[in-house]
Amino acid sequence: MPFILLILFLSVCLTAIVVPFAKVISLRLGLISDLAGTFQSWKNIPFLGGFPHLFTLGVLIIAGIKLSPELVLSESGILLIILMGAFLVFVVGLLHDLKVLSPWLTLLGHLLVAVILVSSGVVFNRENQFLAYGLSLLYLVGATNAVKLQDDIDGLATGLAGIAAFFFGVIFYLQGNMFGLLLSGIVVGSTMAFLYYNFNPAQLLLGSNGNFLLGLLVGIMAVLVGGGELSKRTFFVSLVILALPILDTLSVLCKSVVKRQSLLERSGLHIYSGFVKKKLTLNQFLVLSYSVSILAGIIAVWIFLDMV
Repeated sequence: MPFILLILFLSVCLTAIVVPFAKVISLRLGLISDLAGTFQSWKNIPFLGGFPHLFTLGVLIIAGIKLSPELVLSESGILLIILMGAFLVFVVGLLHDLKVLSPWLTLLGHLLVAVILVSSGVVFNRENQFLAYGLSLLYLVGATNAVKLQDDIDGLATGLAGIAAFFFGVIFYLQGNMFGLLLSGIVVGSTMAFLYYNFNPAQLLLGSNGNFLLGLLVGIMAVLVGGGELSKRTFFVSLVILALPILDTLSVLCKSVVKRQSLLERSGLHIYSGFVKKKLTLNQFLVLSYSVSILAGIIAVWIFLDMV
């Protein structure tokens, strides 16, 4: 536990230190938002939010392997594979932000990263390998894009990813899974620090590079819950923790098909589209969303304990 608290503290500090550098790099690359959405507008806001998360992840994974080999020695290989996958999905997101990759090529990039991770061991364990590999790919690619779809309001994607990581971490702790706990601790710390700059009104946006990175990490934790065993408990726990982004993603996808509307113009397709601004301010909606996500996490932990 002291080791994980140290990781959490270092994650907060490292992310806070790197954010100003991310702003400068974003300006140099021309990654400046100038968009008007349904809920809010962004004028001259840098969006290289994935860089602080990636930097913190890399430093602390390597530090975790070096400082506490007895905790993660057997998992050091998979940790480095996860770091490589995180770097690749960050690059895919960055190229998408720079308009080098089309949406379909971006999705293909996500699939390739997921295939690398699954073939390297980030996969459910089950006798039916076809089902295990298929669901693992679905979790990884689905979570990567589900977090992206939540980023139409400042602080929403960051907060939901951090809350999900926290409750995955609680379950990892109950299991004694220090490998998973290390990963969740890093994500919780980095999102806590980043939220200070990303909460409405945002000083730094995640961009596709940050959304895809956080989404992939959340997907990895969803697969790792239950020690990788694909059971009823694993399935329901992961679904409940991610209930809010999953339901909203399904809403956006279904409405986009029915209305024949592009996902690039998705602001009016969210389950909360008719609710925000008419009845709640953006910050009130954020607090409500965080509360619902926390409640879902508590229910997920209860389900896990009840099935032990």
